[in-house]
Amino acid sequence: FMFALNRHGAWSDFLSAWQATGNPVYARAFDERAADWASHNLPGPIDKAAGGNTTWRTLEAGIRSGGSWPNSFFGFQAATELRSSTRCSMVAALGEHGRYLHEFGDVGNSNWRSMQ
Repeated sequence: FMFALNRHGAWSDFLSAWQATGNPVYARAFDERAADWASHNLPGPIDKAAGGNTTWRTLEAGIRSGGSWPNSFFGFQAATELRSSTRCSMVAALGEHGRYLHEFGDVGNSNWRSMQ
C-alpha cells in the first residue's frame, strides 16, 4: 500500500479538479504535497536485497518520473498557487529521479524495467 501512495497517482485528481472548477484549493493542496514530498524524500542508497525503501523503489521512481510528476507539474503551470520554490524543487527532484534510475534501475526484461 505504501508503495502505491508514493506513485502520486492522486495528484492527477487534484489537477482534474482544479482544471474543472478553477478552485485554488486544489492547486494549493497539490503545491503543499509536492513541496513536502520533495523536501522530505531525498533518494538514498538502495539495498536491493532488502527490497529498497518505500519511497524510492525503482518502480515508483519510474512511475513518478514518467507520469504523475510531469503531468501534474506541467498541468499546474498556470496556477498562481504553485509556488516558485515548489516548481524548482520538483525540477530538481526529477533530475534526482533520472540519476537514481540510471544508477539503480533494473536491467533485463522485467515489467519494472518498462516503467523505469
